[in-house]
Amino acid sequence: MSNNSSSPLASLPLTLTLPNVDIATILAGFGLASLSYNAYRLLAAAAVYLLPSRLYLYHHDSEPYALVTGASDGIGLAGSL
Repeated sequence: MSNNSSSPLASLPLTLTLPNVDIATILAGFGLASLSYNAYRLLAAAAVYLLPSRLYLYHHDSEPYALVTGASDGIGLAGSL
């Protein structure tokens, strides 16, 4: 074994070239991603008010009713456990 043997990695170039992209293009990409995310959140929040109600699925009797409970005592506590 000789110490004069060269490594296969020694023949590789040590420079790294990046694509020619300016900062405005990068910032425009972040801006577009942010705008898309915020538009999705806005539409998801507006869908509650714009889409028709599905409460008729839960109407099984001639008169509608509601059961309102709190989780601190009684049936609300039993339902939350």
